[in-house]
Amino acid sequence: MSGAITLDDLPKFLDGIAAAMVAPKAEEPIRKTAQHIAGELGRGFQSSVDPSGTAWAPLKRPRPAGHNPGTRPLIDTGEMMLSAISDGSGHIEQVTGDSLAYGTSNWKAKIHQGGTARIPARPLVGWTKGSADYAVESVADHLVTLVGAL
Repeated sequence: MSGAITLDDLPKFLDGIAAAMVAPKAEEPIRKTAQHIAGELGRGFQSSVDPSGTAWAPLKRPRPAGHNPGTRPLIDTGEMMLSAISDGSGHIEQVTGDSLAYGTSNWKAKIHQGGTARIPARPLVGWTKGSADYAVESVADHLVTLVGAL
């Protein structure tokens, strides 16, 4: 339906809007949001900040020989980072038409996400403001397209 909506067309139009909101079939913008999240979290690992932009606590002591000689926390072997941002072991990324589950089941990530009595919290997974804005804009654009096609 394009152009003006008559009173007779209104119920069908509103039903179409309701159907689009209940089942938005937004896999594409949600998948792109997952890619955006991966990029944001990868930048967080590289700059040692959590998703809110807060710096992680620095390492208390240098890494032992045979490990990453750098001083950035959470980047030793790269295993945890890969599990959070790509297809590394434990990576979680489930996209449906109306939802996204994203994260990692890496056991070390859980320890660092919340911290312990001996290890400071270094949250590595979460929504950045940029990712949240990207998701809202992408899905909203998709919904506007759906409604415009009614």
